[in-house]
Amino acid sequence: MGNKFFRIVGVASYILAALALAVAIFATIASGNAWLTGVDEDIQQPEIGMEGYREYVNPEAESDDPVGLGEMDRKNREEENSAIQERINNLAVLINKYARLASQGSANKEGLDNWLRSQAGNLPHADYLRFLDSLIESFETDLVNPAENEDPSLLVTNIPGLEGADTTHINWDKYLEWFTWEYLSRYQSELARIEQEKLEQAQAKAGAIATLIIAGSAFAIFVFATVILLLVRIESNTRN
Repeated sequence: MGNKFFRIVGVASYILAALALAVAIFATIASGNAWLTGVDEDIQQPEIGMEGYREYVNPEAESDDPVGLGEMDRKNREEENSAIQERINNLAVLINKYARLASQGSANKEGLDNWLRSQAGNLPHADYLRFLDSLIESFETDLVNPAENEDPSLLVTNIPGLEGADTTHINWDKYLEWFTWEYLSRYQSELARIEQEKLEQAQAKAGAIATLIIAGSAFAIFVFATVILLLVRIESNTRN
């Protein structure tokens, strides 16, 4: 009877030890993953172009609503302003080139700069430069180059939603307004995504602490079950 009891205790201890070890391992892995998983904080560069504008103006298309003033700081500000002005100049050249090709009014460089700053000037400097670069690329690719090749896709008669426009070609100022709004809308969506991922990661880390406690408890049970097995083995050897 005694040997049978110890065999039952031994088998139960084996099962308990195996389960406890498995729980400890998986809980530790799950806790580690929660702490090692990071947040993708890189803002994805919006890809905006003429196809999106055509959908935007088409009434039948679906659309979604959208600190120090030391010498170093002074030099940094000058470099930042210089980089911005260089891009504004390039953009103004492209706009005026398109305006000549499309027989539209030209752009005032200072007014263009002020308007863009009022719309997107609150972006971090690097992000503002990326916005200007995207705008320049879009104007060159989607307006200037097609206008030079006399592409009929720029004619308002070929774009649903612009039939009542007072120009022959797409208005560059309307395109500018749309591009800026679309870009900032997607930019804000990216910021919201990053904040959501940060929140989810914080919640995951909080849960990881509880999971780690479970892992520790399971390992303690494993040790306890191992000790029981050891005692059973000692008892068995002693009886023999």
